[in-house]
Amino acid sequence: MTREEELLKATDSGTIAEVRRLLRRGFIGRLLGRRVNVNARDPQGNTALFHAVRRGEWEMVEVLLEHGAEPNAHNSRGDTPLFLAASLGNVEAAVALVSAGAEVNARNVEFYTPLHRAAGPEGKEGSSTVARLLLERGADPNAQGVDGDTPLHVSASHGTVQVAQVLLAHGARPNEPDAKGRTPLQLAMRAGNFNVVDLLRFRGTA
Repeated sequence: MTREEELLKATDSGTIAEVRRLLRRGFIGRLLGRRVNVNARDPQGNTALFHAVRRGEWEMVEVLLEHGAEPNAHNSRGDTPLFLAASLGNVEAAVALVSAGAEVNARNVEFYTPLHRAAGPEGKEGSSTVARLLLERGADPNAQGVDGDTPLHVSASHGTVQVAQVLLAHGARPNEPDAKGRTPLQLAMRAGNFNVVDLLRFRGTA
């Protein structure tokens, strides 16, 4: 097993102590001309940083960034680690990634942004905080995916009302149609997400 494979395994299922040990070996190796590639990828294109974010190991995320992990690395889907942090509502990881230069308006193969992921169903309580962080750092609240759907369309579809509130407060257009002409209100009604329906109607949407 190569050092890179060991690092990927440690970030996928090991401990922070193992990761620190491997990175210390990598530092010594650099001095000897045998450096470990902290941005090596697994078959899906994920780097060690993806694994650490997925596990919610924010301390591991910070250690990897300190040792040169690329915050804007793309996997085979075009996602960066920030997409994953946003999807999971992982506030600490999102803060660390953005502070390290992660692009808040990065696009994946479906032309979605991290803000679209924050609006989805997985992140639960942390999602609105991550969404606010992204918006305060310049994320486009009206970015359109491949089907013309904005983060507000995604939020309306999944009923993430707290994220919808954040999006609207930062300039999301509530009457924006997607590629099929559907507005966020129509999607919220179709999905039975009446908390978002009430919010959008309060904002005077059609």
